[in-house]
Amino acid sequence: MFIRGRYDIFKMFERLHKKEHLRTFIVVPTQEVYNRYISNKVLQELIPRLRYLRVLCLSGYRILEIPKEFGDLKLLRYLNLSNTQITCLPDSIGNLYNLQTLILSCCDSLAKLPTSIGNLINLRCLDVSGCNGLEDMPLQVGKLKDLQILSNFMVGKNNGLNIKELREMSCLEGELRISKLENVMNVEDVRDAGLKLKKKLERLRLRWSSNLDRSRNDEMAYQMTVLHSLQPHSNLGKLEIASYGGLAFPGWVSDASLLSKMVELSLADCKKCTSLPCFGQLPSLKRLRITGMDRVKRVGAEFYFDGEAGVSTDNFFP
Repeated sequence: MFIRGRYDIFKMFERLHKKEHLRTFIVVPTQEVYNRYISNKVLQELIPRLRYLRVLCLSGYRILEIPKEFGDLKLLRYLNLSNTQITCLPDSIGNLYNLQTLILSCCDSLAKLPTSIGNLINLRCLDVSGCNGLEDMPLQVGKLKDLQILSNFMVGKNNGLNIKELREMSCLEGELRISKLENVMNVEDVRDAGLKLKKKLERLRLRWSSNLDRSRNDEMAYQMTVLHSLQPHSNLGKLEIASYGGLAFPGWVSDASLLSKMVELSLADCKKCTSLPCFGQLPSLKRLRITGMDRVKRVGAEFYFDGEAGVSTDNFFP
């Protein structure tokens, strides 16, 4: 374990030359995360020699490229490259068959993942949160059946990563973001994803891209059908829906019996909707955030009342 400096030259790590059985390589970040450098010689010559490494953390360095020799670290269980400037990973990463955790969060320059990622059959955590340059995911991500943590599932275009691949990821837990939902080509694929069966999910974030043409009636109707089929398990505690282009929300979004454990709900930039669901009926709801819904002109008793049961409308929104 090392305390990271501004410029970490090869000499700083020289004593590791005779530590070929080293199992943990962690450089502890200082308070300043960015603009920290590590010698390419460390990456290209030293680290690949540490064949017994189980844990490797290079978070926060201004690393532009990962050497292909990293694929020789066959015993690696944990790899953290977060907050680096890498644009891609070498195909040899697919040789890390024992890898369980791959953290790539906040790698703003990361543009793609290698197709060989599908070889990481023991992967339990894939964190690509904050990778704003990542436009899609390879089809082979669908092979990662034992994932427990997947920060973002990006639906692919045409023959790309299909949302139905989520069905086989039965161990998913915690938070799941499903983005680029406009790429769903078949509603049956959404049903096959089986979100209803994922009882360990605590937070679900559903996102369409914000730059879509939502003027066509058929597109608005299709998005309504897709969202209807994305009904989650009743254990869900937090839900976010962003850039949805349908005219209305499906009934499950405000179903008190289905979402009885919902404590936090967010709607953002759902610009075609003219009314809100009956969120007032959700018994556990504590935080409700609504932004960018320009067509909603008023909130009245219907926010609490769906018309099927009597309720006093006194002291509702003025």
